[in-house]
Order: sequence, then C-alpha cells, then structure tokens
Amino acid sequence: MKNQKHNGNDLVKVISIFFCIVLMIFTFFTQQKKRHYNEAKILPFLNVQLENVADGRYENTTVTSFMQLTALVTVKDHQLTAIKIIENKGSRGQKIESMIPLMLEKNTAIVSVPKGDEIGGLVFISCVDGALAKGNRNSAD
Repeated sequence: MKNQKHNGNDLVKVISIFFCIVLMIFTFFTQQKKRHYNEAKILPFLNVQLENVADGRYENTTVTSFMQLTALVTVKDHQLTAIKIIENKGSRGQKIESMIPLMLEKNTAIVSVPKGDEIGGLVFISCVDGALAKGNRNSAD
C-alpha cells in the first residue's frame, strides 16, 4: 500500500514538472514573438509614391534580430515591374513571396501581409519601400 502511494506522488511530480516546462516554453515563444513584432513595427515605412520614383532597379537590405532580407525592385514609367527577393535569412518570411503579385498589381509596397507571417510581411514591406526610396526624386538625399 505504501509503495502505491509513493508511485502516485512520483507521477504527480513528473506531471507537474512536465507542465512547468511546457509553460516555460510557451512563455518564451510568446515573449519572442512580442519582441519581434515590436522590432518590426519600428522599421521605417516611408510609403514612397511611385510617381516620384525614377525608372531603375533599386536594391535594399533590411536587417532585424530575427531576419535579414534583401530585395531588388524594378520601376519603369512609375510602375512596379518586378520585385525579386535576393536573400531571405532568418526565422520569419517564409510566406512573403505571396505578396509580390499583389504589390505589382496594386503598384505599391504597402499591401496586406500573409496570415501566419505578419511579422515577416512587415519586414518585406519595409525592405521594398526602402528600395523605392532610393529612386525617390523628392528625397532629401
């Protein structure tokens, strides 16, 4: 009888430890996602107007603690004609290529981000917008 009680206590301890570990992992990933979102929301979003961008190819790199992204953007006659992702390293941005057709169709870098990769989408928008800023004839560079 005493042995069964001892085994029951061990099982409760093991289950308690397991739930503590799961809670710690959940808390870590929740905090990490919050840090990534806070970092992404302070990236520059210039909302460059294409009527102010000269024809050309413009490359930009955006670096965060969780993602490094380089994009090459082509503009002709104030229209986005091509967007190519040159480099995409890090833990986010697996779905951002789906944004390219929408950017080309809407002729702007500011489009809705893919569900499930909102943070990577924000980094991509900032990267494309930064590339367009390099061709902005109204910039104070």
